[in-house]
Amino acid sequence: VIGERNFIKNIFKNMINGLIYINNDGYITHINEMAMKMFDFSDDLKNKKFLEVFDNLPELKEFYLNTIQGTQYMVYELSVGNKIYGCSSSVVEKNKGVIMLFRDITEKKLTDEHLKRVDRFISMGRLAAGVAHEIRNPLTGINLLLEDLHDKLENEDKELIRKALNEIIRLENIVSELLDYASPVKEKFDYHNLNDLIEGSVFFIKKQAKKKGITIEKNFHYSGNLYCSAEKIKQALINILLNAIEAIQGKGKIIVETFSENGEIFISIEDTGVGITEKNLKYIFDPFFTTKTQGTGLGLSITHNIILEHNGVIDIKSVVGKGTKFIIKFV
Repeated sequence: VIGERNFIKNIFKNMINGLIYINNDGYITHINEMAMKMFDFSDDLKNKKFLEVFDNLPELKEFYLNTIQGTQYMVYELSVGNKIYGCSSSVVEKNKGVIMLFRDITEKKLTDEHLKRVDRFISMGRLAAGVAHEIRNPLTGINLLLEDLHDKLENEDKELIRKALNEIIRLENIVSELLDYASPVKEKFDYHNLNDLIEGSVFFIKKQAKKKGITIEKNFHYSGNLYCSAEKIKQALINILLNAIEAIQGKGKIIVETFSENGEIFISIEDTGVGITEKNLKYIFDPFFTTKTQGTGLGLSITHNIILEHNGVIDIKSVVGKGTKFIIKFV
């Protein structure tokens, strides 16, 4: 009996999932170390009321109450801070207690969201390529006709034609961006020094930054090479840097950092701008999504595609009123 008890105790202690058992009077009688760690408890919770201990997690309390009210087995998700737990609860028939199991599924949820986003981008890319090619040909024809007409008209009428030509140029720019978004990387891949690529990207935007009183701080902790298309990576970085400049109202700072962890290469671009609301954050890479009055909403979509084509992942952390941080990881 002692041997069996110790065996069960070791299993209970070394489980990779969290486990809590609540008796039929609502008291916690067993909680393993993993559950204590998941919910950030240090004090012994045995013989304490479950509903009181988890008073700050109304969703978990609701799941528990639903379980004891007759639902034999429940599966649900629970958000605790920046973690997401997959949970299950069931009534133990013999003594009418409730057993709850918790598993950390944060990484799985992030991966699932990433795969959904990739699928959505592939579909949008095919659509964008088709639409762009269909639009470009008639636009070229209209442009040529208007230029011909412009040369034959008087001054007042010429001004109207000039405005029309400017609008056509704007449309052609949008079509070009669509094709950039939809087309795969065609440039030759080679090994390029990552810090040189960043320096080259910063060079293109430093004048705009200086005009707004924005300082650019560079912290390079990785000095190695990246196997990539140099021009495409520069394009992706410039898009993020321009986005950062536009997000900063008045003076501010952009911090560009490189580092390496566990064989993976990281680029971090952080700004002190207005930040992005949680509602908008999940749409930030979607084509044509923009909060700017003059934007097309394709810049960050193109950036996301470029990073994907380089076997990379791009993530955003943002706090409204404090700023935004783009983190690019190359595996």
